[in-house]
Amino acid sequence: MDGHAFALAALESSERFRENFDGLLIEHCHLVHVDRNAITMPGNLQRNRWYPSLHVIIRDNLLEDIGCDGIVPLACDGALVKHNILKGGRTGHDDPRSRLLIKRR
Repeated sequence: MDGHAFALAALESSERFRENFDGLLIEHCHLVHVDRNAITMPGNLQRNRWYPSLHVIIRDNLLEDIGCDGIVPLACDGALVKHNILKGGRTGHDDPRSRLLIKRR
């Protein structure tokens, strides 16, 4: 739905709390006119406090007119990202690279 958003976030892991996703599935979503990143998730990237999200699957999504990066699964151990379509990535920036960005940490 254009002009609406849904956000799902895990708090960053700390000495006291360890939080992550386990079994997160993002599929068959259609995101349009997103000002920044379309699909991403927070997490602690420090290896001494590494508590990654597990069994994350991001598939069969259509992303259109995305202002920054398309898909950035941060702090995941073995995320599966497949069959996603990006039309018009990085439209809000001068950087001409349109991409589905997958960062391995």
